[in-house]
Amino acid sequence: MAATSPEDRGIASVEARIRDLHSRLHITEAQKTQWDNLAQVMRENAQAMVDLKKQRAADAKSMTAVDVVKSYSEVIQAHEDGMKKFVPAFEDLYNSLSDSQKKIADSMFRGKARADARKVASKES
Repeated sequence: MAATSPEDRGIASVEARIRDLHSRLHITEAQKTQWDNLAQVMRENAQAMVDLKKQRAADAKSMTAVDVVKSYSEVIQAHEDGMKKFVPAFEDLYNSLSDSQKKIADSMFRGKARADARKVASKES
């Protein structure tokens, strides 16, 4: 099996997430426009993060401590910018979902939130 680059893994990860969400939410033909918009935002956000990671890797040997801190700030800003694009696209899709699809989405996202909360709690204890 050929080695994959971090870029390949980052893009493959978002593509897997897109396929998983599409399957689990049972996206219908009527929801295609909202789904396609959300998937595009997810791809663009992933590519933005891949690009940042590639730039950081290219600059790693010459970065000063200040440069490293600034690069962390750029990553945080990219996450924030990505969420500002994701939320309205996800909300448009969510509003088009049936009640049963919404229950699935709610469960999926609540499950992630609970898992994240458990990680934080275990680190604090």
